[in-house]
Amino acid sequence: MRGIRRVCLLLALLLTLACLRVPAKAASGISSEVYGFLPEAGFLGLVAPGTTEEAFFAALQGEGEFSLSSGVATGSVLTRSVDGQAQESWTLAVLADLNGDGVFSVSDMLMVKSLLLGLLTFDGAQKKAGDVNGDGAVTITDFLQMKSCLLGLSSLVPRPLEAKDELYITVSVSGEAVRMPLETYVALCVAAEMPASYPLEALKAQAVCARSVALYRIHTGVTHANGAAVCDNSGHCQAMRTEEKLRETWGRDYDKYWGIVTRAVEETKGQILMFEDSPAQVFYFSSANGMTENVEKVFTEKPRPYLVSVPSPEEPDLSTVTLTFDEFRENMKIKFDLEPTDEEIRAMEVVSRTESDRVISVRVAGVEVSGVAFRHGNGLRSTDFTWEIVDNTLVFTVYGFGHGVGMSQKGARAMALEGSTGTEILAHYYPGTTLGDCEAYLP
Repeated sequence: MRGIRRVCLLLALLLTLACLRVPAKAASGISSEVYGFLPEAGFLGLVAPGTTEEAFFAALQGEGEFSLSSGVATGSVLTRSVDGQAQESWTLAVLADLNGDGVFSVSDMLMVKSLLLGLLTFDGAQKKAGDVNGDGAVTITDFLQMKSCLLGLSSLVPRPLEAKDELYITVSVSGEAVRMPLETYVALCVAAEMPASYPLEALKAQAVCARSVALYRIHTGVTHANGAAVCDNSGHCQAMRTEEKLRETWGRDYDKYWGIVTRAVEETKGQILMFEDSPAQVFYFSSANGMTENVEKVFTEKPRPYLVSVPSPEEPDLSTVTLTFDEFRENMKIKFDLEPTDEEIRAMEVVSRTESDRVISVRVAGVEVSGVAFRHGNGLRSTDFTWEIVDNTLVFTVYGFGHGVGMSQKGARAMALEGSTGTEILAHYYPGTTLGDCEAYLP
């Protein structure tokens, strides 16, 4: 890391020498131009923090008092005086004004640091230089992250996805339509939907799934009322967490986990699941009961050859839910307008199950209720459940977590730990699909 700091300092010095052009001494009253970094060069460690304008220019030009007519900005007149008498004056042209706003400020220094750290390739176009954390703004947080890297306090600085991504998507975030880079949206979804501690190959499979969910909606023309293609609601589209939420969740591990997630996204950039030359409809869930489920058994969708029941290798999640007869009766009244008696609760039975052992329907008080509706109405994690009655209490035992269609995230983790790649994981859970490029399907 010490060697990296030396290289960064050397690059900074070379960049400064390339940009500085000190004028030859001019006769009194004759104007020429001064190009160069001003006291803010302290941000790069080229001059001591707090160096005054006078001291900075004195170091370059020799003795004298220096004054600026209108601050540190292009067009400002710099005057050197000796014993109160003006000797020379120059018009400033600030070459370090990289963002073209006429002044040399912290934003420009962040851009320079981005160049030195390899976070940005500057081609003259205006970009969100210095936006290390990918939130669309350059703030003190970005500056601190870069400073931490230069000092050797951090070994991982996430690359700003915005700086190299040209594909955008409109997302409904808390009801507000927000336009953002597609790959940034995918990263925020992956971070929300799958633990960042999972193996990289599992995260790569999740990134393709997240991107595919969005592109399928765009391809089929589904939009929200505010015009957004997707939203941040996991119950409707898929979950998405903001940087602030991720920092709260990950704490000191933020840089580490965000770096892992963005790596998974970058290594699958633009990839979506395709079936017969069209974006595939993709579902995923937390954990299976040993098998996934056919889509038509769970959702009101027609059968799809790539959303079928396949084995899933993880150890199934096991959970229990305990409801008194009164609590169960209240659930049934609210959800199904049923008020079964104690005797009818005791007589409740499963009518049928799928081949993967998930409940298709339950008969309660002479009424057949779908397994999916029954699960949600009583707060069960999946439709693979059984129950027993202890006194006047129902004790449900539930296997797995989620609807069961598509990729099991814990199954993906288990496959990755066994050496499967992200591509192999996707091929297992979505048989018959292929990987394609999403760009052709974005508006």
